Amino acid sequence: MVLYQMLAGHPHVDGVDLYGHNLTEPVALASAVPQFVGATDVVLQPYSEQVVMAQDDVVFFATSAGVTRTAAVPYITAGFPMIDLSGDLRLKQPDLYTQWYHKPAAAKQILAQTHYGLSDLQSSAGMAAIANPGCYATATLLGLAPLVQSGLIMTDSIIVDAKSGTSGAGKHPGELTHFSQANENLQVYKVNQHQHIPEILQQLQVWDQSIAAIQFNTTLLPITRG
Repeated sequence: MVLYQMLAGHPHVDGVDLYGHNLTEPVALASAVPQFVGATDVVLQPYSEQVVMAQDDVVFFATSAGVTRTAAVPYITAGFPMIDLSGDLRLKQPDLYTQWYHKPAAAKQILAQTHYGLSDLQSSAGMAAIANPGCYATATLLGLAPLVQSGLIMTDSIIVDAKSGTSGAGKHPGELTHFSQANENLQVYKVNQHQHIPEILQQLQVWDQSIAAIQFNTTLLPITRG
């Protein structure tokens, strides 16, 4: 939803086509996402990589983990511009992905052709396949970058205390995000087990190979976003 809103309002984007992997026929966006009722007549189309490459200039994947490890292959093979917002293509070591995401990893040759797009600090110009960093990873790396790159931090004692709202958990209901559980409450979760840890460490080691580990704590706040 947010990706579509950003693209639809971007001055250099002429048009946005939306596709759904589970669709067999077109449906109104407003019927799939209630927030758009009365706001747009945009239609979701059944997903087809042939259609995407024929009528679009770039494809964004806003999918759950485990989808783009295979769905991205035709685009990468064809050199078609692609930006993946899931975690499937961020980690360069397939075994790390399997360990942290508990799913089969993308092929190593596919991962090797994907650029980790931390755009505030490194250009993705000329890169056809871009892995968009995770939310926690982006905030953490942007905060640590000047300290690590300038040698101003103790690399054996990096502690990250990260907090997030409930929207990051997705649209499917769960006990952790149930109103009675989340409202007026702070919930610590996935302590040193969050799947963004390995990508944070991967990038930190690009800047300083002596960083062997970080302590990473995550807390769910009783807010929707932030």
